Parts: sequence; structure tokens; C-alpha cells
Amino acid sequence: MANNRSVILALQLSALAVVPSSIIAFLAHSSSSSLQWTMMGSLATAIALFFISQYRFGRLLGFQDKVQELVSDGANSPSETVALLTKRLESAAAAQRISNFKGSAFDGSSLGMMIVDRDLNIQYINDSADKLFRDNVAEFRATLPHFNPDRTLGSSIDVFHKNPEHQRRLLADPSRLPFKTDIDIGRMKMSANVSAVYNDAGEYIGATLEWVDVMAQRTASGIVAAVDTSRGVMEFDLKGNILSANKNFLNVVGYSESELVGKHYTMLVGDDFARTPEFASFWKAVSEGKATTGKYRRYAKGRRPIWVQAMYNPIVDATGRIFKIVKFAEDITEVENERLRVEREVEEERARQALVVSNLETGLRHLAAGDLTTEITTPFDGDYEGLRADFNAAAKQLRAALRAVAANAQGIQVGVSEISQASDDLSRRTENQAASLEQTAAALDQATASVKETASAANEANTLVGTTRQEAEASGHIVRQAVSAMGAIETSSGEISQIIGVIDEIAFQTNLLALNAGVEAARAGDAGKGFAVVASEVRALAQRSSDAAKEIKALIQASSEHVGSGVKLVGQAGTALTTIVERVAHISDLVATITTSAQEQSRGLHEINSAVNQMDQVTQQNAAMVEEATAASHSLKNEADQLIDLIGGFRIEAGAPAVTRGQDKAPARQPKARPAAPRTHGNAALKADTDWSDF
Repeated sequence: MANNRSVILALQLSALAVVPSSIIAFLAHSSSSSLQWTMMGSLATAIALFFISQYRFGRLLGFQDKVQELVSDGANSPSETVALLTKRLESAAAAQRISNFKGSAFDGSSLGMMIVDRDLNIQYINDSADKLFRDNVAEFRATLPHFNPDRTLGSSIDVFHKNPEHQRRLLADPSRLPFKTDIDIGRMKMSANVSAVYNDAGEYIGATLEWVDVMAQRTASGIVAAVDTSRGVMEFDLKGNILSANKNFLNVVGYSESELVGKHYTMLVGDDFARTPEFASFWKAVSEGKATTGKYRRYAKGRRPIWVQAMYNPIVDATGRIFKIVKFAEDITEVENERLRVEREVEEERARQALVVSNLETGLRHLAAGDLTTEITTPFDGDYEGLRADFNAAAKQLRAALRAVAANAQGIQVGVSEISQASDDLSRRTENQAASLEQTAAALDQATASVKETASAANEANTLVGTTRQEAEASGHIVRQAVSAMGAIETSSGEISQIIGVIDEIAFQTNLLALNAGVEAARAGDAGKGFAVVASEVRALAQRSSDAAKEIKALIQASSEHVGSGVKLVGQAGTALTTIVERVAHISDLVATITTSAQEQSRGLHEINSAVNQMDQVTQQNAAMVEEATAASHSLKNEADQLIDLIGGFRIEAGAPAVTRGQDKAPARQPKARPAAPRTHGNAALKADTDWSDF
């Protein structure tokens, strides 16, 4: 029974580790031991129940043995036991407070923390670790395909390693702890820091694992290491006191770290420059947190001037307050000294060039003013002496060339003047020739027209002669017919004469018969009176017939004579007409020949007229070209005069111009443009206004 009570009391007292010290003091000073035990038991029971609810069995059971030792020690009275327990509990409370602080720090740490037991099972994961696993589950699974953040707690630590045996050997041997390493998780770089956990007896009971994403840190460290290796780095506070400097910077300035740290930054600047407004403005910008980059002149140990390419960077704390300045510097002394040397050489070269340019400017100004006698007498340095020699040689060659040009220009001026005068004369003669050709063309046009008219008249005459010949031939034929008719008339007249002779004989016989009848009627007497009357009438009729026959015969004879004369005349007319026909035929041939000749003359004159007109056009074109040539010669003469004037503006001999303009031999006549004369046709003729001797 006593043993059970001791166990219960031990459990109850173990809870007093979390009881406030004021309660423990109250219990320690209580006069009633029974009350003490009762109250302690009740309070311990309540606290024990609280811890039981919080699963703190391990710590309660661990405290049991200590309480049992105190209770079982009969040498101590209850008061002494309580006092001793009070001290023990106060110590335990203090340890608990420390443990609480550590636990709070563990839970609230921004680092990922895990606790594993001796069996390598994960017993606890803080919020930071859980968040780290969940936020980067894809990266973890890239390396650990079966990783699941929801099943991490209570699982084996083997899930975090590809080779579990390695970490098991590591965690099983606390002598190898703490252990720190970097692990590649996907694209992440994780730092794993393993530390051993011991109980109060110093027994190894497990380990804590700290997980940190150090990718940015390692990258920054690499950058810093690279900068520290390749650049000089110095740190100083806002007052300018040097805090640290790396080896590269110390090598640049020649100081040791002890000689530099704690000193003011102006020891590298120089007192004179440190008092200038420029440095004050620079330091103000740096201390206000403005990143400043530039090339600076500084002083190394022994006041040795150096040049650095530096960047001043402010470093701020979590509140954004600047607490120091870091300077990154690169020694560019050799480069800068080389640059300064080059600048000095460039400046010296610039001075030499300025001397050269000044003398060349003066010489060129004299040349531009026309003074070709100028020379550069000031010697030049180095290669520029050749430039001076070239300038003087060029001026000399220019004088010689201009002297030759001047002589040639005078010759050109004289030649151009003669050409201009000759062009004027040629223009005048060409104009006269053109006018003469115009007159010739007009005369040829008139002659052509006359020949055309003659040819036309001859053609008409030929036509008339042909018609006349035809008519004469027809008349000859008619005359021949008339001669034949006259012959027939003459024959008929002869026959009529014969008939009239017969009629005359009949009338004579009738008269004789009538005479006989009258005689017979007279003989018959009265019986024959009537017959006598008839016979008388017949006799009278016969007489008249005889008379008429005689008259007709006389007429027929006269007509025959006339017909004979007519036949003779008609024969003569026929002969004459035949002759006329022959003459007309000959005339017709002559007129045809004249017509052909006239037509050929007309064609020839037309061709001559065309040729003359072409000659006139060509002559007029020549006249225009001569006028253009004359104008060009005058223009060339003016340009030659201008060339003479220009050359005269140069001085190639001391005190005298290069050349002067000569006097023109004769004033040049400006050519006058004349429009081309039109062709003249028909009888139109142009009045001659020039002398034909120029043609």
C-alpha cells in the first residue's frame, strides 16, 4: 500500500515541474504536513492529468525515480522532504522554462526542423519544414519520386535519401554528429544539418535535422567568393572608419590589415582632396545609400598614387537602415597610367599638329588669296617635316603650272579672238550665201514654172498639130473625093453636052420638021392653017429648045471649064494638102520632140530646184551652226578673258600679277539670229539685197 502511494505521489509530484513557484512556496511554509500532502496530491494530480492529456508520459515517468528516492529516505521529515522537493521542483521549473523557450524557438523557427528517434522514425516536423516540403513537392519528387509530404510524420527518415544505409550509419553513431552537408533536391540546393539529442543521463536518444534552402545563399556565396577573389573589397562604417579589407584590396594599397582597420577612409583619399566640396558631395551620396560607381584616384602606402575602378554599395539591415558601406575595387593603375601617358602623347601630338595646322592655315590662306609665292619656313617635327616640304613643293609646282596656264591662256585668248573674228566673217558670208541661194532658188522656181508652162504649151501645140494633121489628112481625102467628084461632074457635063447636042439636033430637026410642016400647011391652004399654027408653035418651041440647048450648052461648057479649073485647083489643093499634111506631120514630130525636151527640162529644173532648196536649207542650217559657233567662240573668248582675269588674280612672281588681259584686235560682231527662209514656188521671186560676189 505504501509502495502504491509512493508511486502515485511520485506521479503527482512530477507534475509540480510546471507549478508556479508561488504555489510551491505556499506549500513549503504550510504548518500542517497532512494538509501539505493533501494539497500537493490534489494539485499534482490535476497537473499530471494535464500532462497526460498532452502526452508528456516520458518526462513524468522519468521524474518518478527521483521522487521515490526522496520519499523512501526515512531520514527526512515531511517538511524536509517537501523543502527538498521544492528545491528540486524549482530547478525543474527553471529547466522547464528553458525547455519551453527552446520548444517555442523550435516550433517558431523559420528553419525547417525535424526530430527523429533512435529508430530513425520522424517524430516531429515544425511548420517551416512542413511548408518547405509542401511548397517544393515537385522538386522533391524529381529526386525522390515517392515523396509525399502528407505521410512524412511517423515515417522513416529513409524517404529523404537515395542510399538509406549511408544515413543510417551516420545517425546510428552520435560521434559523427553534428554533421552538415548539401543535398541536391531537383533544382534546389538544400543544406541538411544533423545534430544529436541526449537525455539528462547523457544518453543518445535521437537527432534533429535542420533543412535550409541554400540555393540563393550558395549562389550569393559563390558570387561573393568570386568577387573576393577577383576584386578588392573593403568595408567601412558610416563615419568612414575602415572595418575590414580583403587580401586583394590590401595588395592594391600596400597596407597590412592591422595598418588599415580602424583608420579613417580619408587616409586613402588624401587630406587635400578630402577637404574639397567634390569629396564632400561624394561622401554624402555614399552615406545616403546611393550606389556610386566610378574611376577614382587614391593613395597607397607611401603616398604612391593609384587608380581604382570602384563601386560603393550601401548595406542595410532588416529595417532598411544603412549600417555600413562595402567598396568593390579593381586596380586600374597600369591602365590609367597608360591612358594618361597616351593622353600626354596625344596632347604633345596635338601641340605639334596645332603648329602644323597653323602654318598650313597661313600658307593656304595666302594660296587662297592668290599669292603663290608663299612658302612655309618654320620647320616641323618628325614626319610633319615631309608635309612642309610637300606643301612648298606643291606651291612651287602650282606656280609653274599656273605660269604655263597663264602663257597658254594668253595664247588661247589670241586664238579665240581670231576664231571669233573668223566666225563673224564666216557668219556674214554664210548669211550672204544663204540669201543668194534663196534668190537662186526663187529664180529656179520661176524658170521651172516657165518651162512647165512651155512644156504644157508645147504639149497643147503637139495636140493641136496632131489634130491639124488629122484634119489635113481628112481634108486631103475630101479633096481627093472632090477631085473625083469634079471628074465625075466633068464627065457628066460632057455627057450633058452630048445630050444637049442631041437635044439641039432634035430641036433643029424639029424646027426643020416644023418648017416643012409650015410649008406643007401653006401648001395646004386653009386646011392646013391649023396645022400651020401648030407647026408654028412647034417651030417656036423648037426654037426655044434650041436656044435653051444652046444656052445650056454654053453654060455646060462654061461649067465644064469651071469644073476643069476646079478639078485642076482641087488637084492643086490636094497636092498642097498632101504637102501640108507632110509638113504638119513633121511639125507634129518637132512639137512632140519639143514637148519631150520641155518635160525633161521641167523635171531637170525641178530636181535642180530641189537640190538648190536642199542647199538653201543646208546653208541656212550651216548659217545657224555658224551663228552658234560664233556665239560659242564669243562665249569662249569671254571665258578666256575671265580665265585671264582669274589667272591675273594670282601672284607667281614677286610684285607682279601672273598675267594681264590683252587688247582685242577688232571688236567682235555679235551674230544675229535669222529665221530660215521659206521655199519659193511658181513665179514668186525674192528681191536680192546682197552682192552675188559672195556666193
